[in-house]
Amino acid sequence: MKKSRIAFRAPGISSGAIAICIVSSSAGAQVAPAPSAPVPLSTITVTATRGESGPEAQPVSASVVTTDQLQATPAQALDDVLRSTAGVNLPDYSSWAQHPTANLISMRGLGGYARALVLRDGVPLNDPFFGYVQWNRVPLEAVDRVEVIRGAYASVWGNYAMGGVVNIISREPTRSDATLDAAYGSRDTSRFNANGSWVKPEAFRIDANVSQWRTDGYNEVPPDMRAPLDIPTAFKARSAELTVDGNIDASMGGFMRAGYHEDHQQLGTPLSTNWQRNIDLAAGLHKRFDDASRVALTAYHTDEEFWTANNGTPDGFARGYAEYIQNIHTTPVTDTGVSAVWSKRFSNELPSVSTGADLRYIKGEDTAQIYDETGEQVRTDVGRGKQRFIGVFAQAEYYPWPKLQLAAGLRYEDWKNFDGYDGNPGGIGDTPDRSASSTNPRIAARYALDDNWSLRAAGYKAFRAPNLGDLYRGYSIPGGTFLPNSELKPERLTGGEFGVDYERAGFRAQLTAYTNTIKDLLTFRNLGEDELPPGFFFGSVNINAGKARTNGAELSAQWNLAPGWDSLFAYAYNDAKILENPADPTTAGHTEGGIPKQAASAQLLYDMRNGFKASTRVRYVQGYYTDNAGTLPIQSYAIVDLSVSYAATRTLELYANIENLFNRQFIAQNSGNATPTLGTPFTFLVGVRIKAL
Repeated sequence: MKKSRIAFRAPGISSGAIAICIVSSSAGAQVAPAPSAPVPLSTITVTATRGESGPEAQPVSASVVTTDQLQATPAQALDDVLRSTAGVNLPDYSSWAQHPTANLISMRGLGGYARALVLRDGVPLNDPFFGYVQWNRVPLEAVDRVEVIRGAYASVWGNYAMGGVVNIISREPTRSDATLDAAYGSRDTSRFNANGSWVKPEAFRIDANVSQWRTDGYNEVPPDMRAPLDIPTAFKARSAELTVDGNIDASMGGFMRAGYHEDHQQLGTPLSTNWQRNIDLAAGLHKRFDDASRVALTAYHTDEEFWTANNGTPDGFARGYAEYIQNIHTTPVTDTGVSAVWSKRFSNELPSVSTGADLRYIKGEDTAQIYDETGEQVRTDVGRGKQRFIGVFAQAEYYPWPKLQLAAGLRYEDWKNFDGYDGNPGGIGDTPDRSASSTNPRIAARYALDDNWSLRAAGYKAFRAPNLGDLYRGYSIPGGTFLPNSELKPERLTGGEFGVDYERAGFRAQLTAYTNTIKDLLTFRNLGEDELPPGFFFGSVNINAGKARTNGAELSAQWNLAPGWDSLFAYAYNDAKILENPADPTTAGHTEGGIPKQAASAQLLYDMRNGFKASTRVRYVQGYYTDNAGTLPIQSYAIVDLSVSYAATRTLELYANIENLFNRQFIAQNSGNATPTLGTPFTFLVGVRIKAL
């Protein structure tokens, strides 16, 4: 009998949940069958489904972005790659080019707030205080693949998994090697990544990675609206990570991981700057037993700090001709989680049963120093609090007969908000503790009509708890205040989907129709004159109000056209409506702002088999409004990207990437402020990869 190797990569901890990442070659493990298409469709053991088989073996709507696809997609950060994935809703311009708190992700038309869970090796990337994602925390060169699961998955992951789950899987070498990747491009953009691995098979692996990326950026203000102080948005980031995992014996092993990330941003004017820093620690221990069951314990801790300086325009000056620092926010946050999970394979009919318990504790504070135009500090606004999530879950797969697969999951989540303080203008100071709970089931089935066609259906519930930023962090501009609300409740989703899967040699496609309804929608309302704190003339406050629903469909396909020729296609249709909004009844019946009704992408990859590869991508976004009232338009646009590479030897590869090949000028954001924001212009990057095998 083959000796089992159990290798840990990282713990999996959601916003209120912790996943266990186990890879096993033991005889009872269920492994998805190898796909027949020439482009790797990914056989996966650690997945966003929190199971041991890949998303292609589950009754879900899923996409997997492989290493080859990542390298063939011109992008400065991972969010630029995910724009081609059906059902994923992201801002229309790159994460490095916008304020960090605007880097929100949702799926299936659930826009406006962070309503999708993003993981790296099962560990959440959603910011614990704000919910946004720092995409540059994950260097592109360190990614092996990305799994995208569409549809609510709170039944195992808990908070944020309302629209779906994105799981970024890090590269995991199986032998000792070293890789160097360096590139340079337009607007003084440079990228550097070095990775080294020492692997002793069946014993341990040590993996180290360092990365740095910077760019002078581009001017985001349309040329006819630019003022003297409008400058390009510049960005730089650096990361380092060390992972050690190994076996204590044939049935027991563990891991340790430490990581550091830091980034700096110059956001469009000389005085508007941002800085972020993350220190990540994780460790785990796992044990497999002779009865095909296993137990795993994991723990993690993140220490984070966010600093932002935001400008104002002095009285008597037009925007862009003079500025001063109006506020400086400092936000330190800690995030700690532990879990215990038991799982077992019983039979071919009942191949997977698991149950677990998770605990997550978040502590954060935001301190804002507010200045007038003379540079004198006029006040300090403070918001702070703590959150505790406790979750228990169970899930199972069952095959009553070979053609029918059933999957069920259930998670109970208890959420508590405590030790809160609202020191914003008009704030009440110490706030009462509040708690809530949510029970989130998911039931799914897939029936194989024949060797090619399958039918798939699922029903589910999910929730999204307000984060510390929603509850306690206010911000202001001259004359305006935007207040948190410590009394917010979780918003709750009920939804379902029906899909058709088709697969044959060289071709795979999924078509899914879905519907979702959200109650207690997290939004905001304008403050009345009698509600405004002294010195303010307008403002808003966060609230739970009304109801929204999204109906839609998504299509994803992968097709090997001919030897060396492969294609990817993605299409999403979203009809997102506000059904009720007592805070602003005029928006009822309107399309929800920020979500295009239609979006599509097509990518063609060509491998000449002589070391030369080329890829082109076309991405289309239909015009939409960024506000619920339908007054702030974004026009339709289409962007073409190009990538080429040449492997000169087994150890040397040259490549070149071009974003926005035809330099299409388009508006990526129209928030109603003084100027709209341009999307990424023509950008090129040329580089070299050197591998020591």
